[in-house]
Amino acid sequence: MKKYLTFFILIIVFVVGQLTFAQNSIEARRRQVIRDLEGNVMVSTTTPTTTRKVMHDSAMTAIRNFKREGKTDYNACVGRQVKELRKEMRAKRREASNEFNTEFKAATTVEAKREARIKHNQAMREIRRLFNQELRRIQQECRQLNIPQPSTSTSSIPPTTSTSTSRQSPSEITIKITNSGFEPKEVTISRGTKVTWINESDNSSWPASAVHPTHKVYPGSGIEKCGTPEQVNIFDACKSLSKGESWSFVFNEIGEWYYHDHVNPSLKGEINVE
Repeated sequence: MKKYLTFFILIIVFVVGQLTFAQNSIEARRRQVIRDLEGNVMVSTTTPTTTRKVMHDSAMTAIRNFKREGKTDYNACVGRQVKELRKEMRAKRREASNEFNTEFKAATTVEAKREARIKHNQAMREIRRLFNQELRRIQQECRQLNIPQPSTSTSSIPPTTSTSTSRQSPSEITIKITNSGFEPKEVTISRGTKVTWINESDNSSWPASAVHPTHKVYPGSGIEKCGTPEQVNIFDACKSLSKGESWSFVFNEIGEWYYHDHVNPSLKGEINVE
């Protein structure tokens, strides 16, 4: 009898030990994920510093060449560098996506797959942040070339709300808001183009600059400016559009501008201004 009792106790001790080991392993993985997020760990083997240096060196070299050519157009100066930056950013995106796919396929547990997704999303956000940061540097460099800079004020073209669909032209495009999101989701336009959003969905919609809920990615924008005289100059509808209503905004800042639906933040779009 004592022999069986001892054997039973040993089994219990073994099972408890295995459960404790498994719990510690899960906790260790959880802590690693948190450390990765806090340290801005990217999926790509290219570090954020290296990515920033590649973008900056490429842009600055192009600006020096532009200056030697003796050109004096601010938009041309910025536009040429933006194209180079966008090319670099797309290459980094592809690299990060390829590494994510490799890591995701190699993952054997749900936790490992989740960690791969977290790293991939962090990498994409970091690449986007570096692009916008480098864009601001380019704009500053072009201003230092003593190039006349066109006015960026949009006060003379306030946002409008109507139930009609505007006619398309080279300086004006329309984006439909449907039940599944913005159509088209991504557009490329020239500086000074007027973009009109028309709500054709069954729900209300509020297009505004990223990020939710502050709307401050587009220069000069911010939800706190809604209802003030500055509202006419910000990338923010500042209200929910009912079905059939529309809102327009003129883009005078060159760059890659992300936006979303404030009412349903999961719906997102992108405006590329060249």
